[in-house]
Amino acid sequence: MRSTAKILAGIAIAVVLFVFAAYVELTARSRYGGTMSIDGLPINNARVTGTWTPDIFWVGKAWAIEIQSAEDLELRLDGRVYVIPKGSHELYSNHDATNTGKFGSRDFWGYPEKVEVRPLNRMP
Repeated sequence: MRSTAKILAGIAIAVVLFVFAAYVELTARSRYGGTMSIDGLPINNARVTGTWTPDIFWVGKAWAIEIQSAEDLELRLDGRVYVIPKGSHELYSNHDATNTGKFGSRDFWGYPEKVEVRPLNRMP
């Protein structure tokens, strides 16, 4: 009976330590990061903002771009083109998920070095 109690106590302590470590890591990551540089702003009738934070265990960067626009926009991430329909959208990428393929033919993984946005009907 005592050995079962010791095993359960050890498991409980391990779970508490894991939850505490995950909380500390998430809190530390949320204090770092910043805004993304986005070329082509400002755009009339559109609000585009981008932020990044260190990704889990500080391997790479997680990022998100929020877009509210009254017209369709063209978003370029390192030269890859994505068409963003008018409305409110969030594009994101982190170590295990991205939704960029919803707006173009290929998913974009990683942190983009160059981000550009412009109205879809505007010529370069």
